[in-house]
Amino acid sequence: MVLLELEECLKDSPRFRVTLHQMENDAVDLEGKLEKVVNVCEAMVDSGRAYTSANKRFLEAVQELAHSLKDEAVTNILEQCVEGLQEMMEYHTLSVTLNII
Repeated sequence: MVLLELEECLKDSPRFRVTLHQMENDAVDLEGKLEKVVNVCEAMVDSGRAYTSANKRFLEAVQELAHSLKDEAVTNILEQCVEGLQEMMEYHTLSVTLNII
């Protein structure tokens, strides 16, 4: 006859199995939430790239417009706007790089 020690019985008790099952469920839930965070982060990075690209195209279009106009006053105003927007983009890029924002 083989005698079981109390510790060995407790390690494989119904209570232990319920706790183990709960922990496994918690691990699965955590894994799902982490996957969601990674997916949302990837989408956010892609959106940031699209935003930056759209900003650059917008600035190029405004610059092209400014250079095609014959009215010096309007051209100067558009060039000032482009300079301001470029500074904003550079600051934003620098802030993101340095993790300020």
